[in-house]
Amino acid sequence: MAKNSITDYDNTAANNTDVQSVDISEGCSPSGINNAIREVMADLADVNDGTVALTSPVASAMSVTTTLTAGGIDINGNEFILDADGDTSITADTDDQIDFKTGGSDRVTIDASGNVGIGTTSPSSALHLSGATTPEARQTFTHTTAGLSSQLQQGSTGFGLSALGSQTINFDTNGSERMRILSSGGITFNGDTASANALDDYEEGTWTPADGSGAGLTFTSSGTPYYTKVGNLVTVQAFIIVPSTSNTNTFTITGLPYNIATNSYGAGSAFNNANLGHHLVYVEPTAGVFYVRDDNNVNLTNANMSGKFVCIGVTYRAS
Repeated sequence: MAKNSITDYDNTAANNTDVQSVDISEGCSPSGINNAIREVMADLADVNDGTVALTSPVASAMSVTTTLTAGGIDINGNEFILDADGDTSITADTDDQIDFKTGGSDRVTIDASGNVGIGTTSPSSALHLSGATTPEARQTFTHTTAGLSSQLQQGSTGFGLSALGSQTINFDTNGSERMRILSSGGITFNGDTASANALDDYEEGTWTPADGSGAGLTFTSSGTPYYTKVGNLVTVQAFIIVPSTSNTNTFTITGLPYNIATNSYGAGSAFNNANLGHHLVYVEPTAGVFYVRDDNNVNLTNANMSGKFVCIGVTYRAS
């Protein structure tokens, strides 16, 4: 049979009597041998280029162990062994899945969907990091020129985004900065980078209005008095009922959630059922207390408010 390709070659040299129908049998002319050698070289080049695929009818049952280079790769069935003690390898022992191992443990998995798992053999997304400790579930980015790093990490109690060192965290949409977290704390918006303009606090909570007149009155609150603090501005609201009293001390409310800033007054309004209508409420910076004034700018007394309710809303600047 004519030997037209490598798959036609016989393992016994004496049986290979031609190449591409060129006679290379014993006693053939030298020119024929030369042509045959050229044909063999061409066939081998085809194999080297991948034009001709090499197949083996016993490949599925083949177990090959061979070192390609000193300290190189061992091929053993479905595993590429990469070190001397055999515990670092690339394996394909699960159908449609590749596992990368070091020290005998799976480190990276590529599954049939193309998902990559680090620390997990069952990745649920394109890139899935998993670990029993925070460092194992952490992704680190480093700019070597600037010497800065940042991290995404899943901790035991929550998810973290960390900018290591003195740097900001910026949030962009449509190519423009929308929000920035400064390295010193505080948030700026829409490209503003000035720390003086940063929002550095937001808080909501409750407070307890108390008598500051010295008369020992006990107020009753209808509902819960609340406050909201944005930056250093505090807004408080309360609906309180004043007990019956003939005391003529100035009606005063204390218990502010934050001290008022020096040389700063707070102002708001009050409404009560004492037939006195709406009134100015102001926060005096020295004492840090509320006063309620009538239309003549005179402070109301406890007697004026006796047995009445007062609904107050005030904003002031905290120290």
